[in-house]
This record gives sequence, structure tokens and C-alpha cells, in this order.
Amino acid sequence: MNAFRVSLLAFVMASLPAVSAGRPVVSKIGQTALVFLDASESSSILRQKDDFISALTVYDILSTVPSDRPATIDSYLSYIGDQTLDWRPSQRRVIRDIFSSIARKTCRYNLRCPDTLFAVKTTGLELDSALYTRANAIIVPEGAFELKRSQLEPRIIHQLFHVISRNDPALRERLFNVVHYRRCPPLRIPAAYRTTAITNPDYPIHDYYTSGTGKDSLVDIIPVTIARQHYGPAAAQSRWRARTTKFLVVQRTVSETAALCDNDGPVVAGFDQRPENNFVRYKNIWSKTYCPETIMAEYFAMMVQDDTTTVNQWVVDSMRTLFME
Repeated sequence: MNAFRVSLLAFVMASLPAVSAGRPVVSKIGQTALVFLDASESSSILRQKDDFISALTVYDILSTVPSDRPATIDSYLSYIGDQTLDWRPSQRRVIRDIFSSIARKTCRYNLRCPDTLFAVKTTGLELDSALYTRANAIIVPEGAFELKRSQLEPRIIHQLFHVISRNDPALRERLFNVVHYRRCPPLRIPAAYRTTAITNPDYPIHDYYTSGTGKDSLVDIIPVTIARQHYGPAAAQSRWRARTTKFLVVQRTVSETAALCDNDGPVVAGFDQRPENNFVRYKNIWSKTYCPETIMAEYFAMMVQDDTTTVNQWVVDSMRTLFME
């Protein structure tokens, strides 16, 4: 764990005196304690200036902050912090039961979870009513409780993977390598896409690349999520539903990863659909994403639930081997 993650976690823990004072633990996964945070405590997590906040784009801010507020980082932090809610007893029971189920299903694995896992509830207005993670917290929107238990549990498992991945970067690298994503210096989003790039709170830094066969040669690429249009009234309904993926061709050195550009701007790979292309073989069909973090989170959910429906069962088997160590 790098110094930034250590300092962030220390700050969060220090800002939550009720937790350190012995708040009851309602469930455990191995040695990891699940703790429900109230609205005030949750706000301190969402307002932390972490990697996600540092990576925010103009589009992220404009598509989140109401139009009557200034489009600034401070306004964004204030708004998302205002979306936290207290838990209702019935909702606590749902989450507690799901984590008890996950604990039973993963008792044979070494999950590398942090010591404490926080459960945060929000209105969902800050991120299209999506489940996501920040630091060691899983954020659950109010609308998630309209889902059936069989729908919500795999989504919680998916989010648990992000916390594990963030907690153990060395494990993340080994898992990404399984599907042919390799580590590289972080990519700086090229200027042409800085107003429309969409930042994923679960994986905000583009520091892994893969390769694929383009029209003429093998190229290194990093998939970047881009809004289909600049933010405006027509785009207001959902930034995630109105997205596409740009496969940026990149050039790597020991210290830098840069998007390859020509006279028309960043070079975007145009791939055919041959199965030898890594992005075709391993993409996450469920969410139509090419992000390695999300791909592996879906395989993690399959592993935990003993789901054998994927055609890439060997990926699940490889993951299982790593979590058995």
C-alpha cells in the first residue's frame, strides 16, 4: 500500500471516532469487520480528495453538480457529501445478510480485505444511482433496495472486489495480467477528451494497457470511457448510459505513457472482432466495458458464486488459484 493510501485511510479512520470507540460489528468476512456509517460519517469519506477526485473531468463535475451551483471541485465535494443518508434497520439487515452469505462462500479464500469495511448509503444522485466504492467503503444508493436479493448480492460482491484490489495493488497486478493487461505509468487523458472523459471512482487511474491487432499491426491500447456528447440538457439523464469506449493507442517509456497523436488528434484504434484481440476475448459482457478492473470484478463475482456460465472459465480458475494462496 503506497503512502497516499495509508495517509488517506488514517485520515478517514481518525475522522470516525464512533468506529474506533467500539461501534458494534454486524458482520465479518474473515478478519474484516463491516461497519455501517451514519450520514455525517459517510460524508467525510465522500469528501476526501483521493485519486478519484484528482482525476475528475469537466464532464464529471457538470453532469453531477446542479446547474445553480458553481462547477468547481469544492462545489462537487459539497454536493456529493450532501447525498449521504442514515441506514434504516431493514436495510442494515439486507446488507448484513448479504455479507454473511459472502463470508460463507469465501471462507476458503484469502481475500486480502482491509481490517475494516465501511457501508455507506446515499440518495444515488451523486452517481446515477450506481453502487461504487471510495477508500474502504462500499456506497449503496437508496434505489438499490428495490432490487431482488439475487440481483443485489452479485453487485455487492463486485464492489467488494474493488476494495480488495485497492487494498492490495500487487494482487491487482497479478489478476490483471491474467487477462493480458500490463502495468504502465499512468496515462494523462489527452486534451481532446478532457471535457468528455468519464471517471470511474472504482478505478480512476489509467495505468494498465493491453494489446490488440489493428488494421495493420499490433498496437498497445488503453481503453478510456468517453461521453457520447458534451454535457448539456440532452445528456442530463445519465452520464453512464450515454457512454462509449475509445481505444487510445499509446506509447510507453519507463516513466511515461502518452496517447499517440497525429494531425487529427489522438489516434484511436479501429479493431476488427477477431477473437485473438484481447479486448474482444476478455471484455465484460454484462456492462459492456473494457476496463480491466471491472472485468475482473465480474469474474470475481462469478468465482464467489461458483457461476460456471462464462466461456472464459479458465479466467475464474486462475483467479481462484491466486485467492487460494
